[in-house]
Amino acid sequence: MMAVLYLLVFGFYSYIVFIFARAGFRFVCDRGKGRLWGGAFATFIGLVGFGAVFWDAIPTWYTHHHLCKTEGGLKVYITPEQWAKENPEAFARVRAAAGGQQTRRSEDTRETWHSWVETTQDFTYEYFDRRARDYAFHTGISRQKMIYKPTGQVLFEEVDFYSSAGKNSLAGGANSFADYKFWTVTGGCERAYPDMKNKFQHKGLTFSDLAKQIYDWNQK
Repeated sequence: MMAVLYLLVFGFYSYIVFIFARAGFRFVCDRGKGRLWGGAFATFIGLVGFGAVFWDAIPTWYTHHHLCKTEGGLKVYITPEQWAKENPEAFARVRAAAGGQQTRRSEDTRETWHSWVETTQDFTYEYFDRRARDYAFHTGISRQKMIYKPTGQVLFEEVDFYSSAGKNSLAGGANSFADYKFWTVTGGCERAYPDMKNKFQHKGLTFSDLAKQIYDWNQK
């Protein structure tokens, strides 16, 4: 439904720009400047018309793509299986405490969302979402990690980027012009660029797959 609405808005605005461009073409031709000059003027009107609204589309997507390509992705420092083999005593303690209740806590501020889940004894899943856009053209960062609490060792982490000019979506209730700028909404890296799928996998496993291995340690 939202996609249809987007297309309708874009189609209506395109039609308005087309009307002005056609009028500009006729204006120039009627004054004997020729079709070439008329076409150039109509193109100029079109560029101004679309640029006035959609000027930030290309730089937003370029910035997002660049960050996804250079900084985004899954980083595995040690797999759960490797960790268990290298730390048999610590792993035995984790398994001995299996069945324990998972605890959650979070900090929600205007600029960040930060949460922690005690997945098993001694392991914490951490998620961080920077609501404030620290990067150019409405781009923010999210990060998730799996941490061994006693030493602070990070087993694996994932860095993702997303862009959006507004703070709310049309579906969620837009309350500013920025919320209507759907052309700046990229989604996460993997969703926006399917060819980057491998950056978010380790030997075919995603962050969720690796995290589940540790979650399963808490099962008796």
